[in-house]
Amino acid sequence: MTLYKNGGMLYNLIEKSDEADKRLQIKKYNSFVKTKILPDKFTFNTDLLIVGDTIALISFDNLIAVTIQDAAIARLQKNIFEMIWKSIK
Repeated sequence: MTLYKNGGMLYNLIEKSDEADKRLQIKKYNSFVKTKILPDKFTFNTDLLIVGDTIALISFDNLIAVTIQDAAIARLQKNIFEMIWKSIK
């Protein structure tokens, strides 16, 4: 809950599913988590975390992660994320 205590915000893009609908009903996270559901056919088995100048790519299939600390790469990933975020109503 450090994110919440420090006034941070988590932006979350998730696959469309019954589980996603249940997550959106949890009101206690609404103050620091913003979630949008991706279009029907957008599926993935990975996670992408972006914090400052660091990104982490996590494979759920292989339980492996890669972190990259580079301002240019993090900025690119942030821009791509924001473009996707803005395209979803």
